[in-house]
Amino acid sequence: MKEIRNLLSFSVNICANEEIINKIIKLGKGVESQKVDFKSQLTLETRKDKGDLLKDFTAIANSESDWFYNCGYLIIENFKYENIDKLKADIDQLMKEYISPIVEFFYYKI
Repeated sequence: MKEIRNLLSFSVNICANEEIINKIIKLGKGVESQKVDFKSQLTLETRKDKGDLLKDFTAIANSESDWFYNCGYLIIENFKYENIDKLKADIDQLMKEYISPIVEFFYYKI
């Protein structure tokens, strides 16, 4: 299995922790499900990019699964943003504008 570096994980529930995220990463893309999605990159440059991210978050948040304690995970490979706090603020703003109720999420730099 190739080593994946510069990861960012978004968790759509507070029950996430680095141990669970590391297990998901070790299992790799074969573990993708309603609650786990891997992306090769994250950009918020276009309207389509923003819409795709919001669709991913809402799909994960609205699905039910016993896997990983019903938490949802969006794992971004090759993460390149310098200012993660600004990214989180940008995503928060998108959610406030387009999603109700807002999907609560947490991020982990791995």
